[in-house]
Amino acid sequence: MMIDMNMSFRDFISLIFFFGISCSSSEEKIISKETCETSLSSFYSLKSPLCLARSVSRTAEIEEVVGQVVQLGATSIRSDFLWHRIEPQQGEWNFTHYDQVVDSFEAKGIEVIPLLAYGVPWASSHTDSDSYYPPDDPADFANFARTVAERYKDRIQRFEIWNEPNAGFRFWKTDFSGNPDAFGALVLAAEEAIHEVHPQAEVILGGTFYHEQLIPSAVSFLQETLAFHPSILQRVNSVAIHPYSLYPPVAEPEKKEDGEIPIWQMIEHIQNLVEPLPVTVTEYGITITEDSSREDQAALLERGILLALAQGATDVCWYTIQNGEDEDNFEDNFGLLNNDGSWSPTAEAFHALAEKIGSSPRISRVKDMPQGSWGVYLEGVGHAFWGQGQICGEQLNSKVTWILE
Repeated sequence: MMIDMNMSFRDFISLIFFFGISCSSSEEKIISKETCETSLSSFYSLKSPLCLARSVSRTAEIEEVVGQVVQLGATSIRSDFLWHRIEPQQGEWNFTHYDQVVDSFEAKGIEVIPLLAYGVPWASSHTDSDSYYPPDDPADFANFARTVAERYKDRIQRFEIWNEPNAGFRFWKTDFSGNPDAFGALVLAAEEAIHEVHPQAEVILGGTFYHEQLIPSAVSFLQETLAFHPSILQRVNSVAIHPYSLYPPVAEPEKKEDGEIPIWQMIEHIQNLVEPLPVTVTEYGITITEDSSREDQAALLERGILLALAQGATDVCWYTIQNGEDEDNFEDNFGLLNNDGSWSPTAEAFHALAEKIGSSPRISRVKDMPQGSWGVYLEGVGHAFWGQGQICGEQLNSKVTWILE
């Protein structure tokens, strides 16, 4: 790693902390392949899949966020491109902020995945000020999507349409549980508009929150959306999912009791519903409460991301980069970095995993593991094991043990 001699004192302290906590969330050992023979399931390609989900809403923070993404080792960022900021009045366009976002990330080789969202008051008869109401006419949103895609067609390849449409109470406020028919119509209008000006673009059906928890589950919401608009599967290029555990999301990614569903099963359920389209995880995260720690979060991050990729998810976008100010509020504790920007065990776990995944072309789940244990194989890197019991001569625990090749 190159060290910038002009770095700030806080950045220097963060760098010392970075090296000081190296390998804190997992253990690494090097043994021969013959010593650790395993049975593997299907392989899935890895194409720079580690992503960060973070709204870059203030122009003054762009360069800082770019630096954080680069240091953490992510290769893409999924970030809001907000309709009400880009077209605050019908036909009046302002791309000043988002041009800077694209310019700055592009300069560092980071892919930007715009989340095209949400509403704008002039397009809705239900509000004078709230941008979380969808438009009365999907054509208005489609025109916004077309304009964004045309402006960035030589620089941006993927566009996600809306966020958690089944959480209507937050993101589709005309309906508490969202509106599958209206959402499907909006997606189809946006898809047509984007592909009209950018035929090679990948249009991603907006990620749904997986669980039924006051709102409809991702499966039921998507089933209804497809029942109203079956052509969606021939029109969009991929489908997003947000496989959080039940809120607040603190559960182990393998858990299947108390209403929880293992992360690979959540992804599999969506894959079965939308095949042959690929499924991408545009948001996933685990927070911290008074009953958990940064070390716990780091271990669960590594396990969850590995299991998602080994199920064939094309990307995993971790939510989010940095903690908020209120450490007693679980909504402020999803970040990799601490609130002051310093590195945490969770940040180190993400960075170390990004390096391993970046060195591997394919991933596979290990089959026939002992009860209560799990394993993943990264081709060219080695095996990752955790859980209970022994495998390859190693005693397992909740932290990932890497058997490197």
